[in-house]
Amino acid sequence: MIYDSNVRIYKKLITLILAWIMLFPLYAVEVDELLSPSVEELYDSGKLDEPLLNMIIDHGSKDLLSKRYKVLIIPQQVITDHDPSASLSSLNQRIRSATDSVLSTVRNQNDFELRLRFRSINAIAAEVGLESLLALAADPSVRQIGLDAGGRGGLNQAIPQVNIDEVRQTYGYTGNGIEVAVLDSGIDTDHVDLQGIIASQKCLADACPYGADNAEDDNGHGTHVSGIIASQGTASPTGAASGVTIHAVKVLDSNSSFSAASIVLNGLDYVINDLPNVDIVNMSLGTNALFETDCDTQYSYTRAFSDAITTLRDRGVLSFVSSMNDASDNSIAAPACISNAIAVGAVYDTQPSSWNSSECNDINPAADTMTCFSNSSVSLDLVAPGSPITSTRRGGGTAVYSGTSMSTPLAAACAALIMEHNSAWSMDKIEEVLETSDVTVFDPVGREFPRLDCMSFSKKTQDTEAPVLTSLTVDPTSVDVSENEQTVTFTLAFTDETGILGPDTNIIIKSPGGASKYIQFPSSSSSPVTKAHTFSNDDLAGNWQIYRADLIDDYQNRKIYDRSSLDALGVPTYLGVLDGELPSTDLVLSADALDKTIVQNSSFTYPFTIKNASSETINELTLKIYTEGAAHSSLATDFSEYDCSITTENFSSRLECALASLTAGESKNSTLTLYTGTDDNGLIRLETYMDQPDSSYTDNRLDIEFSIESDDDDDDVSDGSDNCPSEANPDQIDTDGDGSGNVCDTDDDNDGINDELDAFPLDASESIDTDNDGTGNNADTDDDGDGVL
Repeated sequence: MIYDSNVRIYKKLITLILAWIMLFPLYAVEVDELLSPSVEELYDSGKLDEPLLNMIIDHGSKDLLSKRYKVLIIPQQVITDHDPSASLSSLNQRIRSATDSVLSTVRNQNDFELRLRFRSINAIAAEVGLESLLALAADPSVRQIGLDAGGRGGLNQAIPQVNIDEVRQTYGYTGNGIEVAVLDSGIDTDHVDLQGIIASQKCLADACPYGADNAEDDNGHGTHVSGIIASQGTASPTGAASGVTIHAVKVLDSNSSFSAASIVLNGLDYVINDLPNVDIVNMSLGTNALFETDCDTQYSYTRAFSDAITTLRDRGVLSFVSSMNDASDNSIAAPACISNAIAVGAVYDTQPSSWNSSECNDINPAADTMTCFSNSSVSLDLVAPGSPITSTRRGGGTAVYSGTSMSTPLAAACAALIMEHNSAWSMDKIEEVLETSDVTVFDPVGREFPRLDCMSFSKKTQDTEAPVLTSLTVDPTSVDVSENEQTVTFTLAFTDETGILGPDTNIIIKSPGGASKYIQFPSSSSSPVTKAHTFSNDDLAGNWQIYRADLIDDYQNRKIYDRSSLDALGVPTYLGVLDGELPSTDLVLSADALDKTIVQNSSFTYPFTIKNASSETINELTLKIYTEGAAHSSLATDFSEYDCSITTENFSSRLECALASLTAGESKNSTLTLYTGTDDNGLIRLETYMDQPDSSYTDNRLDIEFSIESDDDDDDVSDGSDNCPSEANPDQIDTDGDGSGNVCDTDDDNDGINDELDAFPLDASESIDTDNDGTGNNADTDDDGDGVL
């Protein structure tokens, strides 16, 4: 942390101390000895956010020793794994390990009270005094400490404008199947236009008058916001995405405010862990503090917001946040200033009225111009109508509100319509589409922003991106056509910007004689798409190679997947056509599950067995190995002869091995040794086949997925399981069983005496050895060694 106001702080501190000495000379020594060094120590640590440090200096008196501060504490250990395919429990375990290290520092402090501990956000909310602050500032496991700042809902007091009507009429989209979490003041559960779309309720606000599992709105702000998104249109205008379901998470109190950022963070942590099907989070709220640029690392609470919103985004959830209504031209509130949030400002609706408030006045506003109250900065992403907006009212009927609180749910609802249009689009793609508009708006300092246009996804269909094959399956993988025709079904899953697969997409398979057969798929606007093909005894018996996939969209963008690309997707190499005359075989590939934790930058082995379960000898046997996240190191096998071609790149390997013959009923064992890189998910894919068709290809393939855990101290113990992840300790010795290994525990025997001062750091019953004879005073009958008991 770098303080820009260090000169001002020290001048203020010196003035404060001198004034205290003049007024209370009897206490001058005590103040000089306690206050000045303590504040200087906090300042020198570089860990305190400036608002917290300034508050401490403002409290500069003897009372400082009794003051308590609501803070957020950020651990030093950075949790960088936001991989959506990684298990949430793994992420939570790593966060718990990081926060455990911090809590061990202050566990015995009298002026420390734990307020909130999050499961998926790398932060701790606490109330602390000076002693705990000093301990935390000196703790290497702590990165940053700052005030747990409060805030409010974004209300001061449009649908055709942004083409939502056109989306409904042209495509029929309503956001069906999309789930939205609204973090606000709750929802009117009895309103006729909302009661049928509430999927769940939770209260985490400063006050929950109806209980923790009831988000009944006691302000009205959340009811209005929810109606903009999903009103059913009986007593109020139909919501922009009336087909969605709402999860009401109450984080604002009856005054539409929150006393601490940790309340909103707790709401986000709840969404991450308890609402796994949520697609969109709407936060029409923000802090009182404003930020000129992206604020991800500025303060402790913005760092925690960044952690939560990034986790959500990487797991397929977009967060929409109000820029707030302070009429600031160069700053917006948090969490809108988080880089992975979508920050929304407000423009006037098609029929604006004059605006007069303490923040600003606009006598003759025009539609699609920035409202005078909307905050703006370089971190703002888009604007949407926010004044005046009619929506559901607490108690029934409608109310007209203005604010960025109203523009934000309109943008969130548009995202729901886009997700219904193409569920395969990434979060980055959806944001790109939302920020594509023919209408742009300028803020007062000349910055240009896109005005929301919900038909923008139709403009994005004029693209040049080829479709992407995500999977191809074949069922069954072998057929016997000796008596009857047999059908094989090919199932192809894809993604494409247009969402439409063209009619010329095909799969090419090659007969044992090398002739090509084209399996042509129909045009489709949904994935996956299937195509059945019939084999008869007129087709050559033997191995038919699944040779190539050729994907084309409706704009003739084309991508070819050759055999090596199909290998990477796990597509079988062959399908077998049997006719009763050609001898068939039966290969079985087997292996035990990986039962150990795989850590980064280490080697591990994977044993497997190939068995010939048929009555025929196999003379030409091939083994394919494909790995991701871990590279080939060696292959040991019982086969007397084998020859492998090997390619390795970026901790992924591809092996194709010709193996010696395998007699009927014979089994041979092999062991693959791999080495890992950085923490990630890994895959081992094995496939074996022979020159003759297999009676059932279902047993000759193995896919093994595994997780590669981080190991920052390179001791071969994953950080999630390591009792001291910052220092190497492969033995994991923890004498006092407190969860902190001896190598990083300052009190190994938990006797309350620091190891550096403890003559017996591993013996809780002893700590002093006055005569240095190796026997502690408690057991020594002659403590001073003078021969007198």
